[in-house]
Amino acid sequence: MENYTPFGFYRIFLEKDIYLEFDKFYFYSDPPDILECYSDKNGVTIYTGNIIEIDTKNHIIKYTDYSEIKEISLEDSVNERLSIEIDKTIKYIEKGFEERLSNPTKVQLFGDFLRIGLKTIKESKAFNEFSFLSKYFSDIEEVINTYSIIKTDQNSSINNSVFSFILTLEDGVESIGMLSNLYNELITSPAIINCSKEEFINAFTGKEVNEGIYWLVVGKNKLTNKIALFYFIEKLIENRNLAKSYLLDLNKYVKYVFRDKEGKEFKNLKQSKSTISNNPTSKDRIDTIISSL
Repeated sequence: MENYTPFGFYRIFLEKDIYLEFDKFYFYSDPPDILECYSDKNGVTIYTGNIIEIDTKNHIIKYTDYSEIKEISLEDSVNERLSIEIDKTIKYIEKGFEERLSNPTKVQLFGDFLRIGLKTIKESKAFNEFSFLSKYFSDIEEVINTYSIIKTDQNSSINNSVFSFILTLEDGVESIGMLSNLYNELITSPAIINCSKEEFINAFTGKEVNEGIYWLVVGKNKLTNKIALFYFIEKLIENRNLAKSYLLDLNKYVKYVFRDKEGKEFKNLKQSKSTISNNPTSKDRIDTIISSL
């Protein structure tokens, strides 16, 4: 895949191929007692029966075949070919990120490059005309967001002083809704965090935080349990709520966003992360909360 262009196939497909499939799909006899629809590269598949309904919005044709009601769709005509190419693209993207994981700048640049290509696809006439296409490209988008941080106009974490997190969700309304639910779960008694909802949302939308999020989980020594905090963040990454690229410099983000139970800045984060446990304090509670997102 050395010379593979991640979005080259889709430009041709969306500009030309999808419309060829469209024309073949709507080619049927008059009167419509025999339905003809392009099926595969070998030619035309003939469906015999009466057409009951033609859904021109979703491009679905319902017909009867020996008294049995069946349906065919434009999506059926392109699904196999498109799915194969989507799978190829995802493998290329994952390999590209993995090769760059040791360099945060290269990870972000690669993610930005891919988002530009994906944005061009989303702005195409065909993408907006055929609604079923969006689910195919959402798989690609999810992989990109899993590895790299989404930059927005309000994302100030690109400077040298603000290092708050940003969810992998690009939809701002959806992000706020998810963060509100997460916040409510975390402050439910016995509370895991202490901060205002506004501060919490700022901490996960790339904005500046002031007082920070107080982490209230304590260990047997009655001190703030930093290992549980790292477990919480890594579960968000594992659940694809945060990009994997945060793992490259996680201490920096945790130090900026979180405080100990007294509201003081964390110390010795590197040491705490190196002793990460698979069974930290409040593990079950954290697992339940993250899995509910």
